[in-house]
Amino acid sequence: MVEEAKIYEILKRHPHPNICVYYGCVRNGDSFTALCLKKYRCRLHDAICDGDSTLDPRAIHDGISKGLQFLHETLGLVHNDINPCNIMLDDDGNAVIIDFDSCMPIGQDIGCRKAGTFGWEMDPAPGISDPDNDMYGLKLIAKFMEEKRAYQNT
Repeated sequence: MVEEAKIYEILKRHPHPNICVYYGCVRNGDSFTALCLKKYRCRLHDAICDGDSTLDPRAIHDGISKGLQFLHETLGLVHNDINPCNIMLDDDGNAVIIDFDSCMPIGQDIGCRKAGTFGWEMDPAPGISDPDNDMYGLKLIAKFMEEKRAYQNT
């Protein structure tokens, strides 16, 4: 949780509309007990699987892309776990990236740290924190949204 809190502190100093809002953390002595984040309407995964007819896949893809571009180009970070469970939708249906426990600087060795969610990561699993890891996840999200919409419309 300490590494994730460090990332959130960076994000707090550099806010972006497509990256979750971090308020701070709860401590008990020297230990972190919780991270305090803004509450959003729902997870993208749930909205897709529930057949939410208000979803705008193009706008969602665009929002995730903008958030990732900011992470990569402005902050030099890679999320390393982009999947529909790590994207929230705000009250206006905008995509917001959450869950930064796998996030690390570009080029850093992933080593034994968690990087990706089964079924949503590159194969073989990446060994380096690289923007391509995030772009792969974004591509899978677009495919997931398209396939679910096609299935629900049959």
